[in-house]
Amino acid sequence: MFDVLFFLHLIIVVCGELVEVTYLIFLTKQFLKKRSDLQQAYYYVLYISYLMNAIQSIPRFLMRTIGPVYGNYVVGVCQVIMWYYYYIPGICECMLSLNRCTGIAFPVIHAKMWHGTPLKFLIALIPCFPFIVSGYTLFNFYCRMWPFMIQTCFAYTDVYVLSVIFINISLTIIALLLIIFGTWWSQKLQARNTAIAKLERKMIIYTTISSSLLVLRYTFSLLSYYNNKHAYVLDGLGTAMYYIQHYAPLFLLPFLNIIYRQELFKFLGIRMNPANIVALVSTKTIIGD
Repeated sequence: MFDVLFFLHLIIVVCGELVEVTYLIFLTKQFLKKRSDLQQAYYYVLYISYLMNAIQSIPRFLMRTIGPVYGNYVVGVCQVIMWYYYYIPGICECMLSLNRCTGIAFPVIHAKMWHGTPLKFLIALIPCFPFIVSGYTLFNFYCRMWPFMIQTCFAYTDVYVLSVIFINISLTIIALLLIIFGTWWSQKLQARNTAIAKLERKMIIYTTISSSLLVLRYTFSLLSYYNNKHAYVLDGLGTAMYYIQHYAPLFLLPFLNIIYRQELFKFLGIRMNPANIVALVSTKTIIGD
């Protein structure tokens, strides 16, 4: 049974990370061009999200393989990296939704907010966020490296787990509310043509699915942590939800966003059917820079 689960994890991680690394290379090439429709703040945040996801997949898989072994410094380093990553998904969701909200509802503010110094500040906030909300926990480095030591680190781990879940779920709910509010408010500002309205609906679908999966992921983590009786089953469901939440949006975005899909297909050497190519609406008009 262990061998089956091990190889199942291995196949999922390898296939998923191949796609994620492909996307990272694709976006890197887009950013290095003199001009690209993807050289916008929204995709910069998305790039950071992909990068963080790819990096943490290695220690996460190692932890699944090695297990919680006290005194093993590979495990300790993995725990520190995973601590850092666990605070990233929620802030990325929130930042992406804030970008969309201002882009469609407050274009004047958006133009100032997502350029120059303000943009650099917002981008820098993402990698700094774990230190802002949980940096103080590094002072207890023993429990940071081996938080599973029940006798000495129970209270520490208890607060850590709850803070990760609460912060990510709260930020994800804020992200969902932002995109709903932005879409609703934008109806007051201008008449919406069919193409814009259609893409906005797809943005809501994308955000709702991504946010809901993130909430479910951390809900299962909470249940698994506090329900010892069914911990094995809940941990398995939590792992499955993690893989779905982690990798499903990779395929969802190009499916819903024709501009992203068009550039990705060019990069992969895939020809789009001319009969299915419609007039593209500028990304800057829809989701902003």
